[in-house]
Amino acid sequence: MTGGTGIANGVPSIVDRAGYAITLNDLEFLGLTVDQANAMKSRTLPLGMSAGVYQEFVESLRGALHDEGATDADVRIQGSSVKFFSGHHKSMPWDRDEIEDEYLKANGAKSPLSAYSLNSIVEGLTKHWPDRAHRPEARPFDALYRVGVHNEASDYDVQISSFILVEKVRAQIRRRGVEPTDLRVNKPTYNFVKKEYSSQLAYLAQWAANACELAGRPVTVAVFDGGGPPDVRDEFGELSSHFRNDDDWILFSPAFGS
Repeated sequence: MTGGTGIANGVPSIVDRAGYAITLNDLEFLGLTVDQANAMKSRTLPLGMSAGVYQEFVESLRGALHDEGATDADVRIQGSSVKFFSGHHKSMPWDRDEIEDEYLKANGAKSPLSAYSLNSIVEGLTKHWPDRAHRPEARPFDALYRVGVHNEASDYDVQISSFILVEKVRAQIRRRGVEPTDLRVNKPTYNFVKKEYSSQLAYLAQWAANACELAGRPVTVAVFDGGGPPDVRDEFGELSSHFRNDDDWILFSPAFGS
């Protein structure tokens, strides 16, 4: 969540769900500048992108969707690159067991942390945030990558909603003689098209691969039907990723003439 107009040292007022406000030391710890934080706050640039990279990122995606025939595509970026903090499903791990669990989740059970590495991570986090009562509850952009819990930097989470794309996926399934039911096509809970199907959208898949190289970090694409992600607040609270037109980072959308 973001708010306020900034403080004396130029750091914008950006707070997590528990009210923790980022500091200049936090930005330095995460390898970010005040200018980058302000550019994100003003919705000029996502964190980690230069102006040139952002322009190419957006325009090449527009081209890929044109090639897919998705003239109805609504495209938004979600996640910590545009909000600074991750959503409610990604809390910041502080205890040793939480750090161990997050490391195994990200890197696989075949590569457990050594005691030395775990100690180094805990010491690094404690050195930067020594006061247990004054730590972020939500996960800051790149935080776990910086301390060595994750091997990859935070991703760019691209949300594409298009009836045309979903119908293309369903048509591909039908051509194989299989019935494209919602249960088969969509991931439960969040209702995006399963990756094994959305990855068959050739132009979009190629764009995602190119965008990873361009941005120098992972790019994740989730495809929904044109109505966007379902509103599941009654079941899952703030985990719902339904359209929030007053808060979402919208790259382009027919609904807004872009």
